[in-house]
Amino acid sequence: MYNSNILGSWSEHYDDPDLMMDSNVTHTFSEDGSYIVRSFYLLMNEENIITYEYSIQGDVITVSTSIEGNTVTTSYDITKLNKKEMSWKMVGAIENSYGYDIIHFVREE
Repeated sequence: MYNSNILGSWSEHYDDPDLMMDSNVTHTFSEDGSYIVRSFYLLMNEENIITYEYSIQGDVITVSTSIEGNTVTTSYDITKLNKKEMSWKMVGAIENSYGYDIIHFVREE
């Protein structure tokens, strides 16, 4: 169901100087297949929390959440996963697309 390297908290991190994030986004994965995304928007001093379910089959992670009563499901290829770094690319996404299509994480210390 999961790779133990995914468990715990991760922060979204991008090295591209053209990508400016106005938020701090943390993903926390649990053994039970749930994870929480906390987004803190710096300019608005506001926090948003969304709970997801996830499953991993091979190198593909599928995530789902309920938005306004509808279940939204997205699958990503896990392109890197070790104890310090993780990257996902949405299945079918083009190269060099950040934020939603390609997500890069570093382990919170």
